[in-house]
Amino acid sequence: GQDPPASLADAVAPLPSEVPCEGGQEYEDCGDPCGGTCAELRPPGPCPPGLCVPGCRCPPGLLLALGGHCVPP
Repeated sequence: GQDPPASLADAVAPLPSEVPCEGGQEYEDCGDPCGGTCAELRPPGPCPPGLCVPGCRCPPGLLLALGGHCVPP
């Protein structure tokens, strides 16, 4: 079997692949590179379909404000 973790901190430590995100954002390995900011509340411009990039993004329904925080539209 597996040995139990030495401490609770070891059990909940983030994996090295996880990136801390600020302002309520969540890290995604593959997300839409277009839209999602308050500055982009305009008719959508050309965006390559099917393109995905890793990074921090706001959860669905929220937009990224200038300060780097997720806010409702």
